[in-house]
Amino acid sequence: MNNIFKKCPFLSIVFFYLFGNVILLFNNGIYWDDWAIYNSSFESIMTQFYGNGNPLFGYLHLFLLHSQYAVFIYHLLTVILQLLTGYALWNSFKFLKVNLDISYWIVLIFTIVPYFSAKNTLICFPYTLTYYLFILATYLMIKAVKTKNLLLRFTALFLFLTSFLTNSLVVFYIVPYIILYFVVSSQSLNEVQLNFKSIKLITLSNIIKTTDFLVLPFVFSFFKFFFFQTSGLYAESGYNDLSLSSLLLAPKYLMLAIQKSFLGLFSNSLLVIHSDIVFFILFIAFTFIISFFIKKIDINNLTISIKEVYVFLYLGMILFSLAALPYVLVGKTPTFEAYNTRHQLLLPIGTAFILVSLVYILTNKKYFNYIMINIVALFLVFSLSQNFQFIKGWLKQESLYENMKENKLIFEHNSFIVIDNTTDLNATSRDISFYNLSGIAKKSFGNQKRLICEGDEYFALISQWKTLLKEAEKFNLNDYSFSEPNYVIKIDNGSFHLTNFNALKLIFFNFFAKEKYNISVKNILTIKVENRDIDTIQFFLEKK
Repeated sequence: MNNIFKKCPFLSIVFFYLFGNVILLFNNGIYWDDWAIYNSSFESIMTQFYGNGNPLFGYLHLFLLHSQYAVFIYHLLTVILQLLTGYALWNSFKFLKVNLDISYWIVLIFTIVPYFSAKNTLICFPYTLTYYLFILATYLMIKAVKTKNLLLRFTALFLFLTSFLTNSLVVFYIVPYIILYFVVSSQSLNEVQLNFKSIKLITLSNIIKTTDFLVLPFVFSFFKFFFFQTSGLYAESGYNDLSLSSLLLAPKYLMLAIQKSFLGLFSNSLLVIHSDIVFFILFIAFTFIISFFIKKIDINNLTISIKEVYVFLYLGMILFSLAALPYVLVGKTPTFEAYNTRHQLLLPIGTAFILVSLVYILTNKKYFNYIMINIVALFLVFSLSQNFQFIKGWLKQESLYENMKENKLIFEHNSFIVIDNTTDLNATSRDISFYNLSGIAKKSFGNQKRLICEGDEYFALISQWKTLLKEAEKFNLNDYSFSEPNYVIKIDNGSFHLTNFNALKLIFFNFFAKEKYNISVKNILTIKVENRDIDTIQFFLEKK
């Protein structure tokens, strides 16, 4: 075992990642915008993705959704791709001759940091894929230049171009291009790190050497502008458009990203182990297990100067800012709130550089590994808690399905307001949106004739329902004719208390005791349907 982990330290990173994320493979849930593509027609899916200017993502989803095991395939590919992304970064550092011990901790944090819990959704899978292609392209670009391999160079160009389908990567592309300039200039990474003043102005010869990579974002932008513009509801709402107000507010949103994402890593992680004794015990267990692996790998030789560490710190700050920039420029802040974690996609690399550098600078060298081990254990527990929350959200929706399909009033009527007293079981802090609830009703009754909506959401959208229903199938309302809700669905906890342990039991029952699973899942919730006029409903909600 010693030889295996010493020869391939990245293997230990695979194990650590799986501690926090293997549970993802047992999650069969559909969430948030997944309901806009799950069990939807070809026309509906492609209308959506042509509308948001990304039809290739639509074809990708159609391909993956074709299988009866689609959800499992999505999650399996997510796990594999996130590990491969870490491995591509690992190999990039080897080519750039970064100190092995420091690069180990940076890649480890990069791979396991609990950002982007939206990876549990199907709709966000293309982001995972394109981010992997981007990091892989960076590695192949470095290797192609060093080995003068034209095939690798063309492959890197193609992969970068494909990765730009996630548009935030066009902005982040400045990072690999700067790396390319240093490599082409024949400057070693150590020289660049130790003396920024030695970086000369870009020469014409170096520009010529890198022209193909330099023009790549402009080529993509050309095709994006002429062939992949937004349309329909996306164009009407100004989807991802730059505006003067968003530009002026960008510094504020960047500060919020630092507060809510970087600092939020620790506040949220500590809250998890403080509020749940099981997660605290797991934190202790993970600490011992990680320590065991680190000793086997013998990560102790921190032969790196303090000047180099400070350069890593400054580089991390730049990387974090560039990772947040594409989102804050369009008024979106990367946070742990609801599905805003999808905006954290690019944050891991900058976070890893900052965190490893700060721990090295602020602590005694002999305690460095000990502190890093505790941070890794903390992050793994936080990842596990996030993934369990998504599993609870899936099981709650399964309970809604089991209860809905047997309810006569829901079967007979078509407009409902929901009062949900079990929001703590949702996949995130966000209420379940109307098209999620209507999607569950579609699954229950085989048609799209029911609007089921949270009260606050219904009244917030009161002036927009006609517009939204122009793309009715996207919202699982293709057979629906708008009418004011005159029934209330009250959702309360049932007799089966959905703890983390009981969620694990249900996963087991789902595989080995299906009847017990169905009974237990149904009992997670109770629903009660009552006739109420719209004024009474509104009065109740305002009073609440």
